[in-house]
Amino acid sequence: MSAMTRQYKAAREAFNKKVCNGYPFGPLHSLSCGYQLSWALEPLEALLTAAEAAHGRLYAYSGLRSFYLSRAQGFIERILTQRSDRLISADGTRGLTDTTRGVVLPAWQNTTNERELGDSVLFYQSLITAPIYRFCHLIYGGSRYSELRTNQLYHCIEDCNEALDTFDNEYVLGPNDGEAYAYCHNRPQHPAPINGIAALCRAYLYRWLATGEVKFKERATCLARYISRRMFWTDDGRLLWRYWPRERTEMDDYTGKDRIEDIEHAAITMRTAYECARAGIVFEDASIAALAKTYSTCLRCDATGLPLGWVTYLDESAEGSVGHAKAIFASQLAGYDGGKDLNKKLLKWLRDPSSALSGIRLPLAVNLMATSRRPRPLIPSRIPW
Repeated sequence: MSAMTRQYKAAREAFNKKVCNGYPFGPLHSLSCGYQLSWALEPLEALLTAAEAAHGRLYAYSGLRSFYLSRAQGFIERILTQRSDRLISADGTRGLTDTTRGVVLPAWQNTTNERELGDSVLFYQSLITAPIYRFCHLIYGGSRYSELRTNQLYHCIEDCNEALDTFDNEYVLGPNDGEAYAYCHNRPQHPAPINGIAALCRAYLYRWLATGEVKFKERATCLARYISRRMFWTDDGRLLWRYWPRERTEMDDYTGKDRIEDIEHAAITMRTAYECARAGIVFEDASIAALAKTYSTCLRCDATGLPLGWVTYLDESAEGSVGHAKAIFASQLAGYDGGKDLNKKLLKWLRDPSSALSGIRLPLAVNLMATSRRPRPLIPSRIPW
């Protein structure tokens, strides 16, 4: 048995123990706030990655892939019921009115985060719709499953389209040829942080993959090009970038720090770049290998080689602390780690029951399943929507 097969089996066993335990999926049952929900979707993403990792393996024929997708569908159906236009407001009427726009929107509203309280924000719509589009794209990799669920898929696609299209004006071409960006909530003159642009890029990428609409491949390409051009190489072959694009930090009204991206937000950008590379969009293997090196360099281990967590910022500045469980989102980059050292460290972490970081085991296990072989190219659905 090869080392990669052993890795897959060990990771699959760990994942299946977790996936049959309801605890990691609790937020998907209880949350309705767009802000909170958008940061609680990793268990859903894990199910989708597990289904993708099982594709083409012997285990898929036992129904394991369909089991993962079936569980994912249940969570997605619940998420769709939590759109603001389907909730009951305090006065008993249907729908929550968006504070800024003064109307009920077909989107997920923020009801807890004070900064955007009562508003629907493109960043959260991007994070929520991307895995739903991804689910629809994955379904058509297994025809027996898809034949029974065509109506549900149309429902998912339409709901996500409505949510993203509500914010269509926040997608802006420029400032250079072949680029595009998203702007900050309610501030059209301010480009969003790089991670916000990456989140929209990922939503458009999977919208194209799920529907075949070339328009959204073009949009994802322009956004990915914007991100790529604002990354810079270090002398030791890593890629870094700043939290805000230079167009924002060079504005006269900017008073914040011009700092390197933090690892938890960087995980959004890294995952988007990895998936763009699989789809043949902008990022190439050399860039993803450089991102894998950046990611690996930020991981801290004890004297035995057991990972402890990540440093706060990509440039490893002393500011901040070691931890940051959300950085695990991007651990599929281990598949591009030339020496496979990162995979070995993560597998050792998976086997250690005393990890100080809670919340990593589900995504860690599933990403080790995914990196046990070369990632498959992402190609659009053959189904005309």
